[in-house]
Amino acid sequence: KNHFKILSMAVESGAGAAKRGGRGLGNPFVGKSFEEIDHMFRMKGLEVKYFDPVGKKGSYINSKTGTSYFIDPGRMYKKGYEGPHVDVFYNGHSKYEKAKFFLDGSPKQYKELKAIDNLSFEVHEGEILGLLGPNGSGKSTTINCILSLLEFSKGTIKIFGKDMKPDAYDIKSKIGVVFQEVSVFDELTVYENIDYFCGLYIKDKKTRKQYIEDAIRLVGLEDFKKFYPKKLSGGLLRRLNIACGIAHKPKLIFLDEPTVAVDPQSRNNILDGIKKLRKNGATIVYTTHYMEEVEILCDRVIILDKGKILATGTTDELKKKAKIEEKVTVEVNDLVPGYIEKIKELKNVDDVTYTNNVLFVTYKKGKNNLVDMIDYLKKESINYNKIYSERPTLNDVFLELTGKELRD
Repeated sequence: KNHFKILSMAVESGAGAAKRGGRGLGNPFVGKSFEEIDHMFRMKGLEVKYFDPVGKKGSYINSKTGTSYFIDPGRMYKKGYEGPHVDVFYNGHSKYEKAKFFLDGSPKQYKELKAIDNLSFEVHEGEILGLLGPNGSGKSTTINCILSLLEFSKGTIKIFGKDMKPDAYDIKSKIGVVFQEVSVFDELTVYENIDYFCGLYIKDKKTRKQYIEDAIRLVGLEDFKKFYPKKLSGGLLRRLNIACGIAHKPKLIFLDEPTVAVDPQSRNNILDGIKKLRKNGATIVYTTHYMEEVEILCDRVIILDKGKILATGTTDELKKKAKIEEKVTVEVNDLVPGYIEKIKELKNVDDVTYTNNVLFVTYKKGKNNLVDMIDYLKKESINYNKIYSERPTLNDVFLELTGKELRD
């Protein structure tokens, strides 16, 4: 397997990541088209109040700070510069935004919490890397730092062998991002949405048309090209969101919870599409709350908690880290509490729980634990409906390492 390094991240501390407030990201507006500036605003989470793709005008607001942004194609920043003008209003006062883009009106403080703490990992060409962690573990902060949407206190991030910076547009043009929150234009059809986002990177019309058709086929939206987003089901909307993020055929793709709240058909379609993306040469960083998706898709997995890596490896390698060797599940009605204490004393037993008429027995070691349990139930004349044994799952490892369910 080719282990060419696509992405390497070594961040000592992410406590300063939120120093973004009031800081510029270089000069993101100069030389940018209306479509590119609009895309930037939406990616930063600004609410769209008015959007005119024909007249190339737009109005946006930061709901947290009340800061308003207005794009007007007929004005100029300064003499000699032609292009869209951006007015910024802070509490009714206007100023020309020439070189800075404020992500937030005031710095957000993490206080003593380190969102990222001595985090270091690599992503290799052609692999799917699963990034797992409970809520607040640092997954989103990690991705935002990689994309230079947040600053970090100390460390380096390299993508395609180059330092990643806010103005590294040559690198960013090769990256696709699909965030959990759907970001598409309600005013545009499925085809027009994909055309818009693909057009941010692909200028040649003939090439772009082919790319759009490829993206539509990949996510299975052939019958919905002329539909507007509001007419799509939740699953189809998710597919459109993915198509918009990958239409320009990026080499590195970040997928954040792409199958949340979708129907089984759309979920299977999305998973098949992700496999095709990898088959076509893409490298993917994948976050999800569904362990079965990790087992199906990911070549390697990183488990994060409190900004630190707790474990990394293939799913089989991670399962070997589990303290338990076997788990026996017994469906038994009205088990007398006294039996639970007796079962705990059996050979090799690590823990016993009884919930909703289901008995869970975990073992540290041993090869005949299921047989021994059947013999014990027979000896005590305990009737049961079903009994089965299974090896530790990835969810067991996750719970053991973090002390939390993945959905916590």
